[in-house]
Amino acid sequence: MGEEPGGGCTIRRARLVYFIYSRMPSPTHSRAESYLKASLAVAALVLLTLSIRFVGEYRVVQQEVRAPGHQAWIMSPHARGPLGESDIDSVQIWMTFEYLDRVFHVPPAYFQSSLGITDARYPRLTITEYAEAVHVDRAAALLRVRDAIRAYIANSR
Repeated sequence: MGEEPGGGCTIRRARLVYFIYSRMPSPTHSRAESYLKASLAVAALVLLTLSIRFVGEYRVVQQEVRAPGHQAWIMSPHARGPLGESDIDSVQIWMTFEYLDRVFHVPPAYFQSSLGITDARYPRLTITEYAEAVHVDRAAALLRVRDAIRAYIANSR
């Protein structure tokens, strides 16, 4: 039968070499492409993880906003009617007079007349901006605004 000794081994070796080389990346496949693909895969995983966490946190915040007992400035101004005297301490320096008008049901020009505000940005003026305009520190301006709200509530009873 004219077979060479060890001829079956040669064929097996050739198949093994073919198998190994067929599994190796082609010469046109560079390391930079490999790193880019790996980086994109990692970025996709990070984005997916952050998205899942964001959705979870959003649901928690939605539940907290709907829960009773939170500070008044977090809740919708119309959730439980006008705020009262017990809520005055929740007034913060970043709030605008327009917002305070709504949540305390104060007439639109009340703060302008009671505090002598002449700034053209009123009612979209924050308490901080009011403090800078009248040259007082923020704490003093906040105290003036809180006192004005107390006076309005006391006079409207």
